[in-house]
Amino acid sequence: MLIMNVLFIGFALVMWWSYQDYSAYLRNIVNLQKPLLVFHKQQSALFFVWVPMMSALITINIEVFYVRLMKKRVPPLMAKLQKVATWVMFLGVALAVFGNQLINPAWSETFKEAGYSRCNTVIVRANKQFFNDAWVLEPADCYDRGLKQILHEDHGKRGFEKGARYLEKKHEFLQSREAVHNPGAGL
Repeated sequence: MLIMNVLFIGFALVMWWSYQDYSAYLRNIVNLQKPLLVFHKQQSALFFVWVPMMSALITINIEVFYVRLMKKRVPPLMAKLQKVATWVMFLGVALAVFGNQLINPAWSETFKEAGYSRCNTVIVRANKQFFNDAWVLEPADCYDRGLKQILHEDHGKRGFEKGARYLEKKHEFLQSREAVHNPGAGL
């Protein structure tokens, strides 16, 4: 029983930490004003994983303690608590699956306020488009074939960083080219 409790609590903590780590990663990209941000829509649902895990833990512990260890019926008050915890567990599972719909609008607003535009093009592989949004600082980058190729080849953190570096170099080149062709434009 102790091992089960540790596993449930450990799993909930790992999921919570994963969400916090991903949130810090997104905030870092926004703060650094990286030209590309690929947002995993389902990742924000990890915020809610602790709800079903803790509810299941309460439900199971009550059952194991009274029925298995003490060999008694669950007292009425504990039975009510167990029933409430079971309903909270089902609610928690729904939040873990669909909770991103509650958090993602806040992330979208954060990205918009930071100057990002969401790509409505298939810049991310079509089979990944359902679970990911690409956000860019320059809306024209949503149509960049080089970026699309990079993201199609490697749809992971390394590919996103490679795509951001590609866009940084592209924009630096365009700015230096503009400065050469219009030397007085910067004044």
